Amino acid sequence: MKILILITLSTLLFACSNSQTEDTQSQLTAAQVKSGYECRSIKLSGSHIRKKICDTTAEREYKKEHAEEFTRKMRDERISASNQTW
Repeated sequence: MKILILITLSTLLFACSNSQTEDTQSQLTAAQVKSGYECRSIKLSGSHIRKKICDTTAEREYKKEHAEEFTRKMRDERISASNQTW
């Protein structure tokens, strides 16, 4: 009996989670679609729980450019530190 209740509850939870993602996509306005608004579920390091991240195309490009700039600065600092003579 416990197994039957467990299976029923888990099926209900999975069904609810799927319908929420479909509702979210259908609720996007024309402006959100035009700006490239997108939601993703990502898994953060150190956690088993996924986090929902929503952003526009412009925000994603901004993050990408700044990540590349940060990487370049770290690489340049590492190279300049290795060239120093003590």
